[in-house]
Amino acid sequence: MNRDHPSYDPNRIGAISEARIIAALIEAGKVVLESNKQALPFDLAIYENGRFVRVQCKTGRVFRGAVCFRPHRLRAARRETGWQRRVTSYLGEVDAFAVYCPETGDVYLVLIEDVSTQRVCTLRLDPAKNNQTRRVRWASRYLIGAQPAPASVETTSNPGP
Repeated sequence: MNRDHPSYDPNRIGAISEARIIAALIEAGKVVLESNKQALPFDLAIYENGRFVRVQCKTGRVFRGAVCFRPHRLRAARRETGWQRRVTSYLGEVDAFAVYCPETGDVYLVLIEDVSTQRVCTLRLDPAKNNQTRRVRWASRYLIGAQPAPASVETTSNPGP
């Protein structure tokens, strides 16, 4: 659904992604702590091996054989920016991104050290058309757990690389 669609609601999309992410992490045996949303740069934390991992939830989209997500904040509130778009980094504020992709139904956990760009991060589902294999982030490496597809959606098998 594009942003011009009358029923487009980014808050609803984010809430669905966050719920799917939390469910997948709990199913994977992780201890998940939710923030109270008061000006924190992360949505939840995972408690693991005596330390907290700060996690920012994102919604990914499939584009050209890869799950793509934006590893930055985008703010364009009239009061704060005069409708100017401000992009800021999460570097130093989060330890990982948890990405839910509605098209695949999967959840991925990507450490911030593995994100080398500020604009768009890609997790390859299919081999690149130019056969590039170096410096490729394979989605299967970051997969937390496959989410069941809705009953109305026909599933296909993707063995991946």
